[in-house]
Amino acid sequence: MSFLTPWGRTRRNTPATFNSSDWSNHLERAFGDIFDDGFFVQPRTRNVGPQSYVATDDTEHRISIALPGVPKDAVAVSINDRTLTVGYEASGETYNEATFATSFAKSWTLPDGVDVESISASSDDGILTITVPRIEAKASTGRTITVR
Repeated sequence: MSFLTPWGRTRRNTPATFNSSDWSNHLERAFGDIFDDGFFVQPRTRNVGPQSYVATDDTEHRISIALPGVPKDAVAVSINDRTLTVGYEASGETYNEATFATSFAKSWTLPDGVDVESISASSDDGILTITVPRIEAKASTGRTITVR
């Protein structure tokens, strides 16, 4: 068996060997080119759900979530063990009588120094805004600790 050698290169004495990861990469590249032409739809795995924005200043944290077309009473905001969770479930029918259902849930871990009892939420023009007030940290006074 002879090996083809590209112009300008010398022939090696041993044949090229591939390990299993090389074959996997070649197959992935070959079939990826076939299926990445836009005809086959690949499921989205990242950035699924509405856009959210978190802003922080000295007095509060504000979480804004774009929820166009979702009614206020379909949105659930809950706090459990310092975890703030926002979610909704919506369903309906389209103009061609096809039914649809969608749901979304996202959670944030609340930092220390927030007033959990004073968290509020409001919805205006399809934007849900959750306000998480901060508690002023008590200024610690220095002290001396004696060793016993």
